Amino acid sequence: MAKPIPINLLVHTIDYEEYSDQSNGWGDGFVPSLTIENVRVEPVTAVMRSNARNDIEGEAIIFIDRLNSKPFKRPEEKSIVTFEGRKYEIQRVRSLYDENPKTPHHYEVEIK
Repeated sequence: MAKPIPINLLVHTIDYEEYSDQSNGWGDGFVPSLTIENVRVEPVTAVMRSNARNDIEGEAIIFIDRLNSKPFKRPEEKSIVTFEGRKYEIQRVRSLYDENPKTPHHYEVEIK
């Protein structure tokens, strides 16, 4: 089994509100917030160039480790993550595996 992401690198905590297709009558619905501890949030900046202009998009990737992040849960796309008081939408979730094909080693969660 591959080593977990070292706990000293997992210095962040996020609040996760899972998207639910059960509407509350006022639009999209969300499950009550869940705090996930011992994650890593890495900012990623991408420059999108076109003929008209250059846009700088601020994004981040959240690393959720199988052994050290509590709870270890696969986030769902369209869900909301709150980090440092700012809300982000989950765009994509990648499951990365080691020798154990049944449970991911960690998740990489792209937020915007």
